[in-house]
Amino acid sequence: MRLENRSVIVTGAGRGLGRAISLDMAREGARLTMLSRTLKELDRVADQIKSEGGACQTVEADVSDPGAVQKAVNACLDRFKGIDVLVNNAGVIGPSRFLEDADAATWDRTLGINLSGAFYFAKEVVPVMIEKGKGKIINISSGLGQMAFPRFCAYGVSKAGIIQLTRSLAEELKG
Repeated sequence: MRLENRSVIVTGAGRGLGRAISLDMAREGARLTMLSRTLKELDRVADQIKSEGGACQTVEADVSDPGAVQKAVNACLDRFKGIDVLVNNAGVIGPSRFLEDADAATWDRTLGINLSGAFYFAKEVVPVMIEKGKGKIINISSGLGQMAFPRFCAYGVSKAGIIQLTRSLAEELKG
């Protein structure tokens, strides 16, 4: 098992890619702290992991809330005594409208979840990983972060931001 005794945080773990990542990592021995805004979905993933002998906990949290992020990181540290891997997967498509028809609240929500959430998590886990001397941060982006596509401006901007956040973190933390 490649991830045996590794503590992993997965955001957006209740469905889709986050669910698949969580299940695969658990099968490789990871101890998971899984987050979503929808606890019911997380509980189904946790039940499956536990039925297969895995270790996990669920945290209902909105990644765009720095306080909720801090609480989730603390839950992982309290239960598993460390953080080896962070998977920033939480995301929303955002308003599928032309820019002139998009409202500010939806724009802010899309960037808050897709980009700021990854920043908040990285900000919390980087000191833990530096102290340990190792760690991995996996940021999930999209092809729309590298190309323009009508009616998905907020989503594309947020995913382009993830790409640049990843590059910047890599430069800041190399050594």
